[in-house]
Amino acid sequence: MSSEQLLHKLRESKQLQFLLEYSDVPETNAVCFIDLINSTEIASSMPSEKMVKYYEIFLNSIAQIAESFNANIIKNLGDSILFYFQDNKKKELLFFENCMDCCMAIMNKKSEINSKMKKEGLPNVNFRVSVDYGEILLGKISTSYVDDIIGEPVDRCYDMNHLGMPDELVTGEKLYNEISSSKKYTFSKHKESNKIFNGEYEVYSVKKEDS
Repeated sequence: MSSEQLLHKLRESKQLQFLLEYSDVPETNAVCFIDLINSTEIASSMPSEKMVKYYEIFLNSIAQIAESFNANIIKNLGDSILFYFQDNKKKELLFFENCMDCCMAIMNKKSEINSKMKKEGLPNVNFRVSVDYGEILLGKISTSYVDDIIGEPVDRCYDMNHLGMPDELVTGEKLYNEISSSKKYTFSKHKESNKIFNGEYEVYSVKKEDS
């Protein structure tokens, strides 16, 4: 490698380091992932202005609910959104119920979201919600707010989201262990969880007790 190539490589490395650095200290937080079902296929037949409105209504509606429950929005990926709840380290049941209340509120917002879609001449949406708990690392720019998170609960939320049917909320074993005593929610082992985690990690379907 020439000195010029080496210098270029160093500059790239420093630039990447500046753009995004992950904390060395993990935080134990709850993570939630919302995925819009079949959106790529649906949106591909729309003119660009309709497509923009389609995603805008969905993402803004979800973000507003998440923020009302004091969630931290990390990013949206066009047809999905990732956010987390910062643990108060006391492992209080109210913290975990707030996380689940947020996810349930998002699911209950579907009819309102679809009413907005209808007014704009857009198709209805279906989405899946997954939530779990565990250690994550926060990634950020030194001059900005949190820009990314990585860790097992993030990966698990992505994976188990695909198990959910439309209008279904699923959670992982670690969050279940913290919230299973709640009288607000009931949990049942998801029959398809072995397909994702090979029996090494349980996934649960969640229902509100009065639903």
